[in-house]
Amino acid sequence: MKIHYYFDVISPYSFLAWAVLKRYQPLWKFELKVTPVFLGGIMQGTGNQPPAMLPARAVFQAGDIERNTELYNVTMLPTPTNFFSEVARKVINCQRVLAAAQLHNQTKNEIDMISLISAFSDAMHAESAYRTEDNDLKIDEALLRACCEKSGLSKDLTDKLLKDSQGPEAKNALKQNTEEAMEIGAYGSPTFVIYPDGKDSFMTFGSDRFEQIAHVCGKPYYGVNLQAKSSL
Repeated sequence: MKIHYYFDVISPYSFLAWAVLKRYQPLWKFELKVTPVFLGGIMQGTGNQPPAMLPARAVFQAGDIERNTELYNVTMLPTPTNFFSEVARKVINCQRVLAAAQLHNQTKNEIDMISLISAFSDAMHAESAYRTEDNDLKIDEALLRACCEKSGLSKDLTDKLLKDSQGPEAKNALKQNTEEAMEIGAYGSPTFVIYPDGKDSFMTFGSDRFEQIAHVCGKPYYGVNLQAKSSL
């Protein structure tokens, strides 16, 4: 079994999906391929819009996230106040760092992508240290550097990644990733392409499709909060 995961760390539902992927990987024993994309580019390219652009949907999403925080057993902060004015644009710098890390691993496989993605995901959605009193989230070099170092990267490798992330190779890689995602039918994040053993592959979307994935792939499923399995 293989899962190809297309994601942008800015998406709260990608944050939830990432938590579940990490929980089930040891149980399902799937090969995981991760591909960072720019959600803003997908939205523009497909004509989709962020949920919060529709007032009624924005109200629903706030409650949905609050309920999912308990269901998924994760810590999640409210959507940043400056999401549309700043965060939605500047998150591309996080995605470019992740793209640069993957390019680096093509020649020197020394970056733990799981830890790096987790660090950026937590910074976007779970760590209050990056929020102001007004709930603004500032995506600057200090945040990028802190995430790299939290994931276990040395100062020298962090310096290299931050420099490479602003170069043409990383920018082009992220652009190509985003175009690839749209070519396979992605219209948001998280998007998955699932490769079951002995069956045709299929694309799916969202943080609430894991029961379906388990059913198609013949895998055990114990809910999104696998940590609660022992109490079932």
